[in-house]
Amino acid sequence: MRLFAAIDIPDDLREVLADTVRQLKPAAKARWSKPENLHITTKFLGEVDEGRIGAVIDVLRALPSTGPIPIEVARIGWLPNPRWPRLLYAGVHAPETLGQLHLRTDEALRPLGIPAETKPFHPHLTLARIHAKLDRSELERAIAGLPTNEFGTFTAERFHLYQSLTGGAGSVYLKLAEFEI
Repeated sequence: MRLFAAIDIPDDLREVLADTVRQLKPAAKARWSKPENLHITTKFLGEVDEGRIGAVIDVLRALPSTGPIPIEVARIGWLPNPRWPRLLYAGVHAPETLGQLHLRTDEALRPLGIPAETKPFHPHLTLARIHAKLDRSELERAIAGLPTNEFGTFTAERFHLYQSLTGGAGSVYLKLAEFEI
């Protein structure tokens, strides 16, 4: 099973970002995220044997609590960089406790054989995946024309373990378990 841990976003923020995607979509051919799939990944686990799901849930449930995390979603950016974009994202700005959640999750899952992340943690909400060389000019104009680049704030009090199901109609994410932050 393909798994990841993530923070869900509230419906009002989801709608703001869905509206942003609707405004940007005509400006570029890309694989645009479905609003229901928007989340902040805190740890990508990859393929995990179904028989080990219980152990993963136990480990995540045992993580020490840091308390609620205030999160601001603002600005649009490119990963890995604007010259060779693979993702268009909305930025996630939060105190260091979000990074600590990522590190604690990463460390706690290592004894289960789940590899540590090799890239720096960069919290974000993926708006689109870009698979071909993209002429960014039209999309950059559309981004500049947005009424705001501050999308909203919320307080994260829990995170989830998700299963990612891929198929012809795009990915579907199923919540398997919920945990207090």
